[in-house]
Amino acid sequence: MPKELTLLDYYDKSEVRKLPNVYSILEKNTSTKIKGQLKKIQETDLPSDIVDWANRYERVGVRKDFIWAWLYEMFQVIQFPTVDSRYNSSLLKAKTLLTMHIVLLDDIADKTQEKRVFEEIYKTSFFAEFIDWNNLTKKEQDYIRFDIEVWNEVKREIMRYPGYKNLEEIFYFDIDQVLNANRYSCLLNKNLHLINKSESWVYPCFNMAAFTYTDLDLMCSVGVNPGKIGLLREVIWNAQKMARIGNWLSTWEREIYEDDYTGGVFALLAHETNGLGDFRNQNKERIICTIKKLKLEEKLLGVWENCYDEIKQTVKPGDELEVPVKDFLLRLENLLVLHLISKGYK
Repeated sequence: MPKELTLLDYYDKSEVRKLPNVYSILEKNTSTKIKGQLKKIQETDLPSDIVDWANRYERVGVRKDFIWAWLYEMFQVIQFPTVDSRYNSSLLKAKTLLTMHIVLLDDIADKTQEKRVFEEIYKTSFFAEFIDWNNLTKKEQDYIRFDIEVWNEVKREIMRYPGYKNLEEIFYFDIDQVLNANRYSCLLNKNLHLINKSESWVYPCFNMAAFTYTDLDLMCSVGVNPGKIGLLREVIWNAQKMARIGNWLSTWEREIYEDDYTGGVFALLAHETNGLGDFRNQNKERIICTIKKLKLEEKLLGVWENCYDEIKQTVKPGDELEVPVKDFLLRLENLLVLHLISKGYK
């Protein structure tokens, strides 16, 4: 009887074997287990209010509805155990709508790459009163008006959280970083000669919004120690990179056919080949073959492994964070798997 396939079989085993944590994670996720996880996500019974927002998104957006069920599962995986259970439903809604807000912005930056529209939707979070509606078509106006509604609903939801006032300034600072990540994506897609490995590890990672999700969990947590938030954010810096890697690994092939080259795999490709010029002028199948030949997916997994180890080294014995480090790393392992099994679905 042939051995059951695992996530490990999708990568070069000789390379992944050098990454003990990644190797273990991939090896134990069999095809049967993956099918079960996907089935669970696909059969997720979303709360009615999230379904209503998802249905409204469908009228203006382009993402498959799988993404909302996937997010719902993901948010339960990564939520801090210190969250007051009374806020569980609200947090799931707030995080889902916050992500919808980011998706709406992201799709202009990455998919349509229409700078004129991007400049207007970029204002929705803080400067909606300055949107130039005359510079937009009716369809574009509807898209941005929906985004404003989504963002306003997020604010209404989170303003009632017990820790909102204490973390308000930090939260909006972190939202700014998400917006800047999208501005960088828009800039990069218009100027592919700017692609470089160093910046790919700074700006695009913030589009994962890990810091904002952390802020929201802390707003609803009991007994938050302000003196430990700095250390926690250091941990989240690495966790956000790990989430970004998982996302890149699950979407890079689709993004080639969408002419979206903001992913880190393309920055690595440009670095490894001393710059290949404008990817859009190249054969897409050849780009895929080159990425696989250079084992760039495995190199990204290597960075994931390094971040994993860095988190263990950052948190010293006696450090009391909102999530015990072993528990937190387990959540990040589950998050990586959720990303990898979603390839082709979102």
